Amino acid sequence: MTDTTKKKQLFFDFGRDYDASLKNFFFSSSNRVLKQYLDQFLETDSKSDAFFFGDKASGKTFLLNSIINENEKDHRKSLYIDLSKLDGDEPYFQGLSSFNLICLDNIDQASSNTQIQVFNLINELKTSGSTLFICSTFSLQNINCFPDLQSRLSAMSAFHLKPIKNEEVEEVIMFVSSRLNLNFNLDLANYFARFIKRTFIEIKNSLIELDKFIYSEKRELSKKTLSEFLKKKSNL
Repeated sequence: MTDTTKKKQLFFDFGRDYDASLKNFFFSSSNRVLKQYLDQFLETDSKSDAFFFGDKASGKTFLLNSIINENEKDHRKSLYIDLSKLDGDEPYFQGLSSFNLICLDNIDQASSNTQIQVFNLINELKTSGSTLFICSTFSLQNINCFPDLQSRLSAMSAFHLKPIKNEEVEEVIMFVSSRLNLNFNLDLANYFARFIKRTFIEIKNSLIELDKFIYSEKRELSKKTLSEFLKKKSNL
């Protein structure tokens, strides 16, 4: 990896999650088409620009980091950039065509100057082999950006990262808890589901906190332990 590449990756390190993994991301039944799209991209490494949007806490940032980590397993250069952290006063995106995958997060929070740089980057990468994945809380119809940028975004494949259905919450709890080696059963999952917000990120973070609680308190997983953890969590 060149020094220039290393400097770029370190500069844009805000929000980078080096432990994120696709195998730990729960794709609900409503997001199977998205999963197929990502599997194909990772398998073929073909240019495949895409725009992802979804509610806060739907897991967009975790998903982007997971894709990058998976992509880099094959020694492909990738870059994650949180656009909300940039003021647009510097030429941030020069020399990015050497990256195989560039993930731009929070474009809906980008400054006007940063939006212009994103527009120029899209144009620059048109003839390169680099793939752009761009994330937003808002859909293409509702995102606040200037018309030419919106036109460029509309030309990309668009995917709605849909929320978890109510009937999938216990399945998500079982899925995430198995990755953490927590011995949940359906009865415990049903109990836990009644007291937490029903988003992927909230469930994931709550179970990570529970795992730490069990370890620090030297407890066994049970309804009583869950009750004590939830009570402590609600008082924070």
